[in-house]
Amino acid sequence: MSEQNEPIYKIEKRLDSLKAARQFQAAAIIAFDQGRINAEKLSTISTAINTLLRALEKADVEARLEELESMLKSGVA
Repeated sequence: MSEQNEPIYKIEKRLDSLKAARQFQAAAIIAFDQGRINAEKLSTISTAINTLLRALEKADVEARLEELESMLKSGVA
């Protein structure tokens, strides 16, 4: 396996959604499998993406909870 320092994507990828973060994580695994990145880079990416996924999931739950609370206060439930 070559230990090249290739980017995973040819263009910059925005990681601002759960879907995008999961796609990036999958792409990193594929890049590792193809020998385009080494195990250390995959581990670093996985740690960062898992942190990002938890933050995005928390933000999603908070937004949904705020929406429900707003609906309950306005009597729309």
